[in-house]
Amino acid sequence: MSSRSVTGDFSSVKTKRRHRSESTLEFDFFYYPEFDPLVKTFDEQPLTIPFINEKGRKSKYTPDVKVTYTNKGAIETGAKFSLVEIKYLNELEEFKKESALKIKAAENYCKAKGGKFEIIDESVIRTTRLKSYHFLHRYLDPSEVPKLKIDFMRISRELKVFTAQNWVDRIEGSDLVKGQALWNLWHLVASRQLIANFDNPVNMISEIRASEN
Repeated sequence: MSSRSVTGDFSSVKTKRRHRSESTLEFDFFYYPEFDPLVKTFDEQPLTIPFINEKGRKSKYTPDVKVTYTNKGAIETGAKFSLVEIKYLNELEEFKKESALKIKAAENYCKAKGGKFEIIDESVIRTTRLKSYHFLHRYLDPSEVPKLKIDFMRISRELKVFTAQNWVDRIEGSDLVKGQALWNLWHLVASRQLIANFDNPVNMISEIRASEN
């Protein structure tokens, strides 16, 4: 078994369901629409597109993922949705050569429906941002956040620019309370209520900012 054929279940806070992946690369891709505020929802193997293959026979193509954008996302991306094919770099050339008719059919489908077709490889997926998403995903679900009678946003606004360590040092109480407060901090970062650069490693010394809104 290779990472190309390992299936898994990605538990999404955004869609409130589990998404079946057919490779570890596809599993890692799910983190991007999960965290993207411009994405409304996403789904694996969402539809089949009919086309005529090289032998002149009717055939069907199923993209890996459909990403549906919010109204703001549609304006910013210029598309209502994306159909995404996920491939490893060393598979791309062969896929494009052998699947030209599939790709054309997907592009035509997207053009007719107001979407876009994308082929994405690990150079786009497996980045520092993915490591940040891996770390923050456990904190994303609001139902898992410890409830404390502390105005965390007030502390954040007072500090303006800070690290997680600076923030925890402002919390009064036991180590348990500080640990629960830290969970709240990472939830605020994961849900973008506080601002951090996900393209840099997210850790205790990362720069975090209070939103200006």
